[in-house]
Formats: sequence, C-alpha cells, structure tokens
Amino acid sequence: RIDRIIGEVALGDQPAPGTVPAAAPKSNPSRAPWEQGDGTPLSAVVLVDAAHAPWAERHVGSEAVTDRLSDGAITLGLQVRNRDAFRSFLMGFLNGAEVMGPPELRNETITWLRTKAQVKL
Repeated sequence: RIDRIIGEVALGDQPAPGTVPAAAPKSNPSRAPWEQGDGTPLSAVVLVDAAHAPWAERHVGSEAVTDRLSDGAITLGLQVRNRDAFRSFLMGFLNGAEVMGPPELRNETITWLRTKAQVKL
C-alpha cells in the first residue's frame, strides 16, 4: 500500500515513455496467441464438440473450420507456434476439445495433461 511508504522514492533509470525495451518479445496482436513466436509452426487439427463449436468458431474465425460434423461438432485447423498458449486455449474447453493431430502435438498434449493430473495440491 502506498500509505506505508516512508521517505523518498527513486525510480532509477527508466526508458523514455513509449519505448519498448530491447528484450521485449515481438508479437502481432492480430494473430492468435498460439500463432505467436519464432518456432516452426505445426498444423494442428482440433475436434471441438457441438456444445463448444459456436464459441470456438466465433473465437478463431470460420476460416479455421475445416469440417462440420453431422452432430454439430467442428474440426479446426490451427497453426501452432506457441504450444503453451495452445494448451491454454484447449483447457478452456475442458473435455469439449481433442487434439487429433499431428501425432507429435497430440502426444505432447496427452503427456502434459497426465503430468498435471499427477500434481498434488
């Protein structure tokens, strides 16, 4: 709390207002978080159940929908460079989404989930 500060406060060397520090990561706000980064992109295929499909399509755009199933589920095609952001996106669906491919990304996601399931709080 600011009312607990006693004495002078020195800010030290600060960059000029509006400057970006050299170490700041570059990002493109027009791209989804999982598309950001310097890594080689993976073409992820995600099956989203019918209950979550409308939200998912609004969120990623209809151009990402690669298939519409008869039960209302959809398949999304996403370019993934940032796997942490991709997993965060997936967790929002709880059990309503499944990584179908590529096998490398599917297996990595399963391993990550199993590791998290073993953590004792």
